[in-house]
Amino acid sequence: MIDIGCGVSILADNLLAKGFNNISLLELSTIALETLKHRLKKSADKLTLYNENILDFESDSTFKLWHDRAVFHFLTDPKDQQTYLQKLDQYLQKDGLFLLATFSPDGPKECSKLNIVQYDQTKICNLLGDKFSLIKTLNEKHPHPNGSIQSFNYFLFQKTK
Repeated sequence: MIDIGCGVSILADNLLAKGFNNISLLELSTIALETLKHRLKKSADKLTLYNENILDFESDSTFKLWHDRAVFHFLTDPKDQQTYLQKLDQYLQKDGLFLLATFSPDGPKECSKLNIVQYDQTKICNLLGDKFSLIKTLNEKHPHPNGSIQSFNYFLFQKTK
């Protein structure tokens, strides 16, 4: 599995605790990856760390699960979106799962002072085309540290082609 834009999330910690032993973490921030590396040093042999932009990602590995909680919605240029989707298609195994979280249409229009793209089921399905089958969607009202509530959509897809 690969976690795109892992930041300093505890997802890898939780997966390791559940017995996962081949986890890839992709993060643009060197500081975030160093924090993870230090925190998870006892499990370093079970991790592959990629310190790069997803748009430049290259690997010899393919993945059964591609997890992206809030990277894709920062890609506002259609060319960058297509590059991301090409990487997804290239590195996600057939029948693999794509778990994506984005801001929903009733959510914020920017995050950390950066513009984002809001997605609903129709918009993301149209973008992914017929290579992916939607399994499930979920809307979450996510509390922001400033006290506001942000609306996220989660989408679970299976790669079919």
